[in-house]
Amino acid sequence: MPSLRLYGWKAMGKLHGRVSDLTQGETVMRISWVFCLLPMMATQLAAQDAPPGCTPLVTIQSQGCFVRQVFTCESDAGRMRWVATHGQNGPITLAVLDENGMPQALTTGAGKPWGTLSIEGDAVDLKKVLSGISDDFNYQLDFDDGTTLFTSGSLRLTGNVTEIDGRSLQDLQRFETVIYPNGVIGVETDNRVLYDADLGLTLNTTTTERATGKSVLDRTPVDFAFPGEEGANSFAPLYGCEG
Repeated sequence: MPSLRLYGWKAMGKLHGRVSDLTQGETVMRISWVFCLLPMMATQLAAQDAPPGCTPLVTIQSQGCFVRQVFTCESDAGRMRWVATHGQNGPITLAVLDENGMPQALTTGAGKPWGTLSIEGDAVDLKKVLSGISDDFNYQLDFDDGTTLFTSGSLRLTGNVTEIDGRSLQDLQRFETVIYPNGVIGVETDNRVLYDADLGLTLNTTTTERATGKSVLDRTPVDFAFPGEEGANSFAPLYGCEG
């Protein structure tokens, strides 16, 4: 099987000095220099090809013909998670998530625009949500082609715990509406989110249209493969790829 490598790791040394600390009131958002790698989105990514200071955390096989490879990098500020999502036709997205599951940076492919989280907005407070208090949020990703992606909604704890592949995941519900870069306002969606406290990772699973109940997407995890385990370096999705 060919290896999955994040394209452009060699540029890392040149990008090391580009660090931005964005402050608004008591909210501090640190955009690490590693986010600058996002324009060079992966064509393939393997654990052994991770850059210095970055290590594989877990490979997650999911329904809907998706596989997610999760990395951590020493140079990130806070408990960041790099999540590279692949389908049967190759890479789909590369996102950098903070400890609240908020996307600090995002790209959808090589040569595609990449965005970073704007200091404007109100990020979700995951600790508050896990304590049983729902939290509203709104945030904006500013892309380097001048477009923006705006998202608003709310997140709440359902009180349910889901067992998947021997892991206990807390069940969250997120309602959200997205305004896309082309100005189109998406329908309000009802999203099931699973939180893995041990991994510090939020996972989007099912998405439905809130008004109609129509299913939009299903990325429910099936298998978790950790470094050294079979399938840990795979970028080939296994579940829900037929048809």
